[in-house]
Amino acid sequence: MEMPDEGHTHHFGSSDYRDYTLMNDSASKFYEPDEAERKKVRAAYRARHRSDKGLGSRHSPAELAWSLLWTKPSLAQSIKYYERKFGVKVINKT
Repeated sequence: MEMPDEGHTHHFGSSDYRDYTLMNDSASKFYEPDEAERKKVRAAYRARHRSDKGLGSRHSPAELAWSLLWTKPSLAQSIKYYERKFGVKVINKT
């Protein structure tokens, strides 16, 4: 993710693991057709990471993962959420 107004790029997450956005994407190898299961996995992630150091800080990997990968069903929706939450512009470079 690039933040042009901040002058830098953030790298976080891993292509080897699923996240909420991938579980909602029917083209993804991590797609989960059962909505209830997707929500269960999301709730479990959020419960495990609720007290991670860095949540609330727009530059921390924990906040980036929480807001961009585990909040909304699509990456596009998550980016809009993150931009509103922190007042920054984000460019998806994936």
